[in-house]
Amino acid sequence: MTDTTYNGWTNRETWLVNLWYGDDLASMLAEDERRTDIDSHEAEEWVRYVAEECEMLSQPPKAGLLSDFLESCWSAVNWNEIAEALTEGIQQEIA
Repeated sequence: MTDTTYNGWTNRETWLVNLWYGDDLASMLAEDERRTDIDSHEAEEWVRYVAEECEMLSQPPKAGLLSDFLESCWSAVNWNEIAEALTEGIQQEIA
């Protein structure tokens, strides 16, 4: 059986999302003292929002190789794992 995990994460795409956005996003979400957790859909929405607003992804190509690569990477991310990591980060920030 081949191990397909990456640095303890489901895959490289999930690891990259956590690497680039995990700590900052958890800190930002912890500022809302009523929030103690986040679900997978919220995690994906927040990461997409930050990526689109803060990086040059606000005008991604509509079609082509780069567009296909971006979409395949997004679909490979384990958003449940990201949500769990964000929830843990939020709770640590609050504590």
